[in-house]
Amino acid sequence: MLTAIIPHYAGIMIGLTLIGLGAGNIVPQVVSYAGLVKGIKISYAISLVNALGYCGTMCGPVIIGYVSKISSLEISFIVLALSVLAVAAASIKILKPSDK
Repeated sequence: MLTAIIPHYAGIMIGLTLIGLGAGNIVPQVVSYAGLVKGIKISYAISLVNALGYCGTMCGPVIIGYVSKISSLEISFIVLALSVLAVAAASIKILKPSDK
């Protein structure tokens, strides 16, 4: 969101640094959760997580570029930030321990 709000290269650098720090902390957690899924072999679960990560790495810039072409780069980063918030909200709902 900082990359869209602050119209200066410092805002872009701070925003992308925060994205890198977040990804560096989230990816190990996702891989460890994948190993805990019941009914799926650990090797399959971790392979799936890594395949989805590579898919995001390959498709993410293309989608950002397409959205920025039909609107603007700022709008594409706002859409990206909202998408990340939606995924975070869904993961909180999914990973919430049941009260049974």
